[in-house]
Amino acid sequence: MADKEDLQTQLETYHVQLQQVEAALASNPDDPDLRKLREDLCEVISLTKSLSASSRNSDLRSVTHAEDSGGVCGSGIVGSAGSTGRWQVGDRVSAPWAEDGNYYDATVVAISSSDGLVTVDFEEYPNNETVHMSELKPRNSGGHATKGGKKAHVAAQKEYKKQKAMKKKERLKEIEQQREADKKIWQNFSAKAQHKKKGVTKKSIFATPESVAGRVGIGTCGVADRPMTEYHQIEKHQVVKKTSLQHPCNLPGPAGLN
Repeated sequence: MADKEDLQTQLETYHVQLQQVEAALASNPDDPDLRKLREDLCEVISLTKSLSASSRNSDLRSVTHAEDSGGVCGSGIVGSAGSTGRWQVGDRVSAPWAEDGNYYDATVVAISSSDGLVTVDFEEYPNNETVHMSELKPRNSGGHATKGGKKAHVAAQKEYKKQKAMKKKERLKEIEQQREADKKIWQNFSAKAQHKKKGVTKKSIFATPESVAGRVGIGTCGVADRPMTEYHQIEKHQVVKKTSLQHPCNLPGPAGLN
């Protein structure tokens, strides 16, 4: 259960990141880093969905087998339809497995009337197969695998499934490692997406002062909460007139002496 919840949480996170990357690509479609990041996210989402679906289908098959054992097919009677007739959902048949061509006990779980394809659920191992309706045979008819062959087939199928799941997990791990290496690119992208252009902060002379004694708009040099400009009395400049000096000989003498 914990693994399924982890996969679902990771899948939601990948979808959010993909939406952000696609939004960035809408304005900058030629960015190689964003394009590579989108490809990686798409592959991670696909692999995560595949792993999640495999786990979910395994549970559904278990439930289906439990229901079939107590349903209309529990009596063990083979469906009345022949190999050339129309099979119905729930019929217990022998169906070929594509890996080795042998027939194994299976139950019809879905029928496509448009193309004649039938989905069967093999009973002895957790897997299903889509075959053509004409390939189905009644139980215990010719071509059925022997008991020893069935055991070998079950073991081979389990190993096949195991290896397939391991390859998916390894590929997912490789992509995660690559994304960790490109973490700086993602961080730069996120920073750009959330970055807002910063302008020059301008303070008004009518801004509310921070201190109680502050005054607004009066002699504050354009910034509130600064002390008022001091006024200095300008003294009047006194100009001293220069007087011309005369030679004593040129000074006028007493009256009557000249």
